[in-house]
Amino acid sequence: MELVERREPVVIYQLAKDIGRPYRRVYDNVQKFVEKGLVELKRVKINNRDALLVISNDIYYQRLRRLDDMYAAYIELSARSVTI
Repeated sequence: MELVERREPVVIYQLAKDIGRPYRRVYDNVQKFVEKGLVELKRVKINNRDALLVISNDIYYQRLRRLDDMYAAYIELSARSVTI
């Protein structure tokens, strides 16, 4: 999942090649992610060949926003605890 988040969008074939796993296993895993709503698949043509493009559903950006919110809350709490 991390590879999809870092390199989106990515073709399943290239993803399988990059991680050294059989296409079918990667395809099955991606299908599980689709069922859970974590990614979407889009049929595209690349060099006149059909391909499946994996697109993440903004998970990476949601995580970053959560981390930003947590950091802002930490700063706010730290500022409140400082007494002058």
